[in-house]
Amino acid sequence: MTRANDDTVARAAPAARDATEDTGEQATMKAEDFKDGKLWIGFKSLNDNDFKRILQKLSSVRERRHRKCQRYDGVNAILSLLPPPKPVHYLNFVGNSKIGDSGMEHIQLVPDSVTDFDLSDCGLTAQGARLLCDFLKSNTSITRMIMWGNKIGDKGAEHIADMLRVNETIRMICLNGCEIGLQGFQHLSDALAVNNTLRAIDLGLDEDINDEHFRKLLPGLKANRCLETLEMTGTTMTEDSVKCMEALLHDNFYLKRLAFPQHHFDIDMYIPHGPGTAWNRVQYWLTLNRCNRKIVKDEDAKLSDWVDCLIKSSKYKRVDFSYFFLRNKPELMSLHLGADDR
Repeated sequence: MTRANDDTVARAAPAARDATEDTGEQATMKAEDFKDGKLWIGFKSLNDNDFKRILQKLSSVRERRHRKCQRYDGVNAILSLLPPPKPVHYLNFVGNSKIGDSGMEHIQLVPDSVTDFDLSDCGLTAQGARLLCDFLKSNTSITRMIMWGNKIGDKGAEHIADMLRVNETIRMICLNGCEIGLQGFQHLSDALAVNNTLRAIDLGLDEDINDEHFRKLLPGLKANRCLETLEMTGTTMTEDSVKCMEALLHDNFYLKRLAFPQHHFDIDMYIPHGPGTAWNRVQYWLTLNRCNRKIVKDEDAKLSDWVDCLIKSSKYKRVDFSYFFLRNKPELMSLHLGADDR
């Protein structure tokens, strides 16, 4: 399964999960679910013990066989398709809500080869988040952690924040629909202020998140020097948050992509995005950041580096982007760029 399909799965998660539980569908698996080091076993009605057994097999840990456990739930079929020591780097358990907090007691069995880990809608609460984060604090392989749809709340967000303060590996984390409130956003803000690794964070798909939540996040965003993508779609933030982001971006040279709610069918929630609006100005700064605007702070930057920025800006076909670099480096005006550079 590709990452592009993750969003589709996210939207279909509740319906698919309910259908599986209502029909009592047993876990089944096809050979193509485990291919090229990618294992997708979403919506299989797996429980905490199934989670443990699969991780044991992936970790080449000898599994104990209990005679009393005779039920066939399809997990044996899954295990049969996981011949160790074949490494897996993408591991997706999305929609297995029965794994729960107790499943996280076996999280240490996750193989070191895993770099992309998805525990979305796996029935985790703050307790499960704590066990997961204790593991992630010392993990040095997972770079992408997806866990949308788990009701971890503010306490769970605090555990996530404590982990992000010390973890130096995770570059993307998704916390969509995790019921994080104001206090949780404060914890995440404090973590962003000191984290030097995270490149993307997704905090959307929760209509309870509003301008007040975003204001809690602002101090961390102001102090952060590495975050490039902030996703907050599916929230009820308004143009007030966009104006706050515009002010922040004057001095933030790192954020490159921002996703805010665009409720075109709800006039009260619609964020104006035409010429002259705050949203348009936000996009101006984000685009300049994608063209490496931070070069203006680099006294040792070579002229060739400035040329690279100018070439990048020209690809957006807007004069104001190129003019920004020409204004800050007048020497560029005397250069003649060949057709291949334009």
